[in-house]
Amino acid sequence: MNFSEIYQPHWRALAEYVNDRPSLSPPLLLACPDRYHQQPTRLFVVGKQTDYWYNNDVRPLKIDGTSIRQLMEIYLGRFRPPALLQQKCYRLG
Repeated sequence: MNFSEIYQPHWRALAEYVNDRPSLSPPLLLACPDRYHQQPTRLFVVGKQTDYWYNNDVRPLKIDGTSIRQLMEIYLGRFRPPALLQQKCYRLG
């Protein structure tokens, strides 16, 4: 299962909620490599809110789910350097 499949069932409610509240930023949707799910140890870090980092790029969120791919691409393009995508997943230890 990839991350977009995890987001999809909840997307309509989330998009409507965010669209009705202009003070909320769109969610930062992670786009992890498929092999992430196969790792024995997975790390998920939660940090500060996005605070309007990319509001103009995706507002309003599309109810049909097309914003999911757009938000995942923003994550890959702005928050994950391309060199990291070529590296192997690391085990913590």
